[in-house]
Order: sequence, then structure tokens, then C-alpha cells
Amino acid sequence: MKTWDILFLCTHNSARSILGEALASTDPGKKFVGYSAGSTPGTRVNPFAAEIAGKLDYPARPSGHGPLGFSGSVASDGQR
Repeated sequence: MKTWDILFLCTHNSARSILGEALASTDPGKKFVGYSAGSTPGTRVNPFAAEIAGKLDYPARPSGHGPLGFSGSVASDGQR
């Protein structure tokens, strides 16, 4: 089955993008893999986003993707 990678990008990668990643990655049909990034990543996940991600049984942390590079690609340290 084909899966789709989805990148959620917001400013600090602390709430909206984290929740997008969690929702996509916990899709019951396993059709999507979510990733999150920030144009100027913050240092921590918003507590409300962490709580909601936890209710989805998804770790409330950035997927290892962080700032959007000048080339338009997302730098990654390979962790998810």
C-alpha cells in the first residue's frame, strides 16, 4: 500500500505542526506519515499540544525536522 508523507510547517514547530504530524501519523488506515518543522523552531512543545498528542498515543515532540533551509528543503537529523 502506498503511503503519503505530509510535512506540517508552522513558525515555532510547537503546536499546530506537532498536532498535524500526530494526526497524520496516527491515521488508522496507515496511509499517511506526518512530519513537522518550523521556520524558526522553538525550544519546547506547547503543553496543550503535548496533551492532545498524548491522547492520540503519539509522542509530543518534534519529529527531528527543523528550520526550513534557504534551498526550500527541510533539514533533518534522521530521528522521528
